[in-house]
Amino acid sequence: MCAPDGEVRDKRPNPRSAIANLRGTGLPWRRLLARVAANNWLKLRSARNCCGNYREPGC
Repeated sequence: MCAPDGEVRDKRPNPRSAIANLRGTGLPWRRLLARVAANNWLKLRSARNCCGNYREPGC
């Protein structure tokens, strides 16, 4: 998970925190999948562990 100060708390996020991140949003599933895809694209494009959108799905 990403930390608000820019540091990465865990080198690898565990599946439990990833699922909790997805369930805690309350977004409709289409918007949720769109946010996950967009945030993962940001991470891939910048080659970082964090997309910068703290506490959003996929970050």
